[in-house]
Amino acid sequence: MRRVTPVAARRTGALEVSVQHGGLSAETVGGDLAVRGGHSGVRASDVVGRAEVETSFGGVHLERVGGEVRAKAQHGEVEAEDVSGPLVAEATHGRIRLARVDGTVEASAESGEVEASGLAAGAKLRARGGDVSVDGFAGRLDVEVERGSARLSPRAPLAAELTVSVTHGEASLGAPEGSRFDLEAQSRRGEARADVAGLAVSETGGEPGRGHRLLGRLGGGGPAVRLRADGDVVVEAAPALPIADRPTAKPARAEARPAEAAPTPTPAPPAEQPATR
Repeated sequence: MRRVTPVAARRTGALEVSVQHGGLSAETVGGDLAVRGGHSGVRASDVVGRAEVETSFGGVHLERVGGEVRAKAQHGEVEAEDVSGPLVAEATHGRIRLARVDGTVEASAESGEVEASGLAAGAKLRARGGDVSVDGFAGRLDVEVERGSARLSPRAPLAAELTVSVTHGEASLGAPEGSRFDLEAQSRRGEARADVAGLAVSETGGEPGRGHRLLGRLGGGGPAVRLRADGDVVVEAAPALPIADRPTAKPARAEARPAEAAPTPTPAPPAEQPATR
């Protein structure tokens, strides 16, 4: 049996690696990181630049990235936290888990779920064969789920457009205090209901189990919030909170080695004086 040794890198500059049937662990990368892997897991932390990682039959795990992230795992999961730039993630037969991303997000999971928190600049999230759950977000959000459900908790007052489409599942949304929006909620085979103080319901249609529809306005109206699902669609009041429990952590930088002191020259001995007669 061939023994496979994982690749490890620590305190490097920009790094580009191709690894097969092993794995990569990288810490404190002082530039961009590019990895192409097969049958390999990839772990990297404290990347000062951008990170572009693609692998198969292994997961991608990234922490504290200062630039853009593009991560793809076939038959593996993608996890990323504390990302200062935008992020694009794709996983097949594995989940996507994101925490504290300052840039825009695009995430798609095939046969897996998408779990995210602390998304600061909007997102497009897709899942087939798994749920989408978001705890804390700001900016425009677009969610599409097939054979799963969507659970969204903005934490901060809703102030941007929100669109959710769910087939073979349910949709739920928390409406934090101070939110202002126009609501359109529709359940194809379940019930659409809203339990939010101050929501002015302008129209209802159908009946539970047969195309139930609800239109309303909160706080005088604002961005459109559209929720559609085969199962129940529920909007509930929620307290207003920060979208993340802590700020996004920045990557640590490698400390520069102190310069070696130049050797002190040895003084030359004094010249011998001639004897006086």
